Amino acid sequence: MELNDKCGVNKLVKGPPIITNDKSMERKSLECRINIEKRVLKVGTFPNYEAVVEADNPDLIDPTAGYRFMIMGLDATTKMTIVGIQKVSDFDD
Repeated sequence: MELNDKCGVNKLVKGPPIITNDKSMERKSLECRINIEKRVLKVGTFPNYEAVVEADNPDLIDPTAGYRFMIMGLDATTKMTIVGIQKVSDFDD
């Protein structure tokens, strides 16, 4: 889940790695939480958050910059379904 060694979403906060190259990723739901103003970028297994990763270096998130949201597959056979996108006023923690 990284584009280079400076800005990735690989810092393991809880549980096992989220992205693996085996069948254990099949049928897992992920939640991505983004708050540019507070420099938050987290991805966790949903709904129980058994595994959570966050931005390696949140200080590199510039609140004044423009951003795009992108999802990259693991390989040519990866299939994903985006179930929903929701704008919220705050995160339930």
